[in-house]
Amino acid sequence: MYYKRDLEEKIKAYIDKPEIIAVLGPRQVGKTTLLKKIYEESEDAVFLTFEDIELKLLFEEDIKSFVKVVTFLHLFSCLL
Repeated sequence: MYYKRDLEEKIKAYIDKPEIIAVLGPRQVGKTTLLKKIYEESEDAVFLTFEDIELKLLFEEDIKSFVKVVTFLHLFSCLL
């Protein structure tokens, strides 16, 4: 079951902007569920999680390369 949150509208306000949106918080509070719902409704977004430790390390250690990877993934997803 999905419960709509106030944060959903705040995030949607940034969806069309060239920004990286990060949602942080404790485990099991619905962060992934919220973002997957927004992602499914979006035509122009890339959904990443830091479950992939290499992606998380890249974000922490080399943000410029991380942005390049995200940009590549976005462009690739537009071709599908």
